[in-house]
Amino acid sequence: FLDRLQSRADGSEAIGIPTGIPELDYLLGGGLKGGKQVVLAARPSVGKSSFAQQICVNVALAGHGAAFLSQEMSKAELTDRCAANLGRIDLGNIVTGKMDSDEWSRVTDAVERMRDLPLYLDDQPALSLHDIAAKARMLKRQHNVKVIVLDYIQLCAAGDKDSRHHQIEQLSRGLKTLAKQLDVTI
Repeated sequence: FLDRLQSRADGSEAIGIPTGIPELDYLLGGGLKGGKQVVLAARPSVGKSSFAQQICVNVALAGHGAAFLSQEMSKAELTDRCAANLGRIDLGNIVTGKMDSDEWSRVTDAVERMRDLPLYLDDQPALSLHDIAAKARMLKRQHNVKVIVLDYIQLCAAGDKDSRHHQIEQLSRGLKTLAKQLDVTI
């Protein structure tokens, strides 16, 4: 304990992986930490998915492997959003393809940056806990992913005949166990 504490004080041990949002890192006690499950909740259509994807991009930009498992958006949509973000281009312009020459230049640069990022996008729908665990283990083994975003838990498949409340509870408990087993943030 004292050695770990001294390492933290010296700055030789990272407290957590930065989200790219200092206030959030402070609220999380230093950033994203292995073995933790973080739930992002808000009303519908307020930007939870965009916010979560931004955190994934920030984690990848910092050199840490990050995965975004979207059961709602396609890989093409996720890529559009990522290119818009990194290129600082209005998403509507990317979706329509109507960009000026400066935006074309920025999107080209953004695509080059994306190519080198340790960012993994998956768009398989109706994931079960087993599917998520298999993907997470593979991503951890092959790419040393540190952060996995699941968008979103209500779209996960559950085979039990229990109430949806109990199914979500089981998924949540399973995800927490997975985070601890793999030492990743989910």
